[in-house]
Amino acid sequence: MVKNSLYQTIEHKSQKLDLERLKLLYDFKKNDVVAYADQLMMNIFTFTRDWDMEPCDTPYTLNPFGWTTTPNGDDEWIFMLNRMDYLPLLVMATVLTDDLKYIKHAHDLVSNWIGAHTPLTSGPSTRTLDTAMRMNNWLDLCPYLKVYNLLDEASFKLIESSLETQALYLKDHYLTKYTLSNWGSIQTCVLAKYLGWLQTDADLGFKAWIEDEITTQFEIQVYPDGMHWEQSTMYHVEVLNYGLKALPYVNNQEGLKHTLDKMAYALYYQATPHNDMIAYGDSDRTMLSGIMGTCAVALDNPLYKSRANSVLDFEVCYAYGVQAQDEFDAFEMEVPISLNYDGEDSGIYTTRSHWGTDAHFTMFTNGSLGSGHGHADNLHVSTYFRGKPVLVDPGRLTYREDDPRRMHLKGMESHNTVILDGKPSAVPDTSWTYASFYKPLKNYVRHDGNCHYYEGALLAKDSVHQRKLIVIDDGIWIIVDAIQAQGSHVATMKYHLDESLVYQNGIIEFEDETKLNVISTQAIELTSDVIAYTYNKPSTHPVLVQEQRFEDECVNVTLFVDPKWDVKRIPILQNGDTPIDDTRGCAYSFKAEGEEIEVSVLHEEIWQGKKIMYCNGKPFHAKCVIRSNRFGQKVMRA
Repeated sequence: MVKNSLYQTIEHKSQKLDLERLKLLYDFKKNDVVAYADQLMMNIFTFTRDWDMEPCDTPYTLNPFGWTTTPNGDDEWIFMLNRMDYLPLLVMATVLTDDLKYIKHAHDLVSNWIGAHTPLTSGPSTRTLDTAMRMNNWLDLCPYLKVYNLLDEASFKLIESSLETQALYLKDHYLTKYTLSNWGSIQTCVLAKYLGWLQTDADLGFKAWIEDEITTQFEIQVYPDGMHWEQSTMYHVEVLNYGLKALPYVNNQEGLKHTLDKMAYALYYQATPHNDMIAYGDSDRTMLSGIMGTCAVALDNPLYKSRANSVLDFEVCYAYGVQAQDEFDAFEMEVPISLNYDGEDSGIYTTRSHWGTDAHFTMFTNGSLGSGHGHADNLHVSTYFRGKPVLVDPGRLTYREDDPRRMHLKGMESHNTVILDGKPSAVPDTSWTYASFYKPLKNYVRHDGNCHYYEGALLAKDSVHQRKLIVIDDGIWIIVDAIQAQGSHVATMKYHLDESLVYQNGIIEFEDETKLNVISTQAIELTSDVIAYTYNKPSTHPVLVQEQRFEDECVNVTLFVDPKWDVKRIPILQNGDTPIDDTRGCAYSFKAEGEEIEVSVLHEEIWQGKKIMYCNGKPFHAKCVIRSNRFGQKVMRA
């Protein structure tokens, strides 16, 4: 057989495989892997990998087998099936057991797919996104087929021909919008890898176009702060992950690596104390340890090791070789000095009290809508208290148009924000589009030691909502909502709590009996709503609801406070002698064990009367001032 460049690449990679080391390294996963592979042998499918775009942990048997069967009525299930992200698990089962039946089944699935899609035509099993992902899985499979003597001339020719057909199919079906989409990035990154494997046999014009397109995509899709524009952490990771696959095969490796490193750094700061991520936009609450390990090795950056597992995910060593673990082990552990991430371009901000698992954590979001994966989540706040989730984003659940929960979970009512007169100013009307959307204004953010101030605003057709969030790392969150709308209105504030929490009489109680106090200027009612930290897995969770009737303008203040603090509302005196109205400002005192913290917040300009204000006998002139007998005075908003 003539060994062309693709075959030579496969052969070279197969010669570098160290199956015995792989077996030793991942022996601890043997039982789970074999159990999953045994299900696949019987055509029983579940999709539960960390970065499966549309997971489904319900086992479905395909009998008879078909590539366009949807056993649960969700087309996304067809897409997952045809991406073939389960192939590495079949290979892993063979590596761990020395039983060839698993990798033979992987080979048979590939052959079956080719037979069912010759000629290749458009349909639910051949979408361009899924085609690219399938090609990547076939490429990574081939060196293992070679080392296990399953890549004879006929098999190689069959796979080679299909890969070429699929690559040309992607080229012919490439749309203008893909330049801005994760769909496009995934396609071009896989094609860069494929053309790289072809070496000198690659079409130079095709390769040049892919190079230019990748450069353009990462220039316009990734904000200067490192976040992907689509406003979904999950699809941020998908683009990052496939960018890492393309990195060894592009000419401008330095430029792409720089962008990918920014993306990885931004993701690093999205990690909660649990080391998972907020279900932001169309995302699931997914562990970040695997992708952080990949980033550490692929970007040669030891920082990311501190958020990774000690053993890399199998798919890393499967694709890069077991030497990736050696490179990872050689890194010295690093932890960044800064505890804050300020996404000034994306509108995503995070802070934490420290890098431990029992830290307080806050995420504040107020950026552009992004793509159809973006939610109406502006001014949303997510929090962790002593390492445990409190205020949450309820996730996405499904993409099905016929399920009203899809639009509900995208809407304002499923986020920690304010709705006026029961009529949201941002309204999704399909799974991917909106009938209306407010205008987010630019944010103001300041950090000073253990104190943090976030301010953002939304401009709707007939109203303005300004939110101020003050975070003090000692277990204090103050949320100030100011609404302006001419006439008589009702403002509804919602705070979505983690499904594990219990709320009663101003106290949130955790499963370990830890408590967190809730204090507000308005009465709080308890309701419940749908939540889905994972696609296809709905549950219910408690929601705190407040209603406030007002004329023209109103202010609502809600505090979430560690019970160690004795909290009192204290007056702000204009000119030292006249208490200001609640619509103009507020101040709170926090006392515990000899320490006192005072927080003063003004809601508007001092446009009448004397300009000097007093709180607890001390003068100030600023929108937000924090004073403490421990850390002195901090002006958080002048």
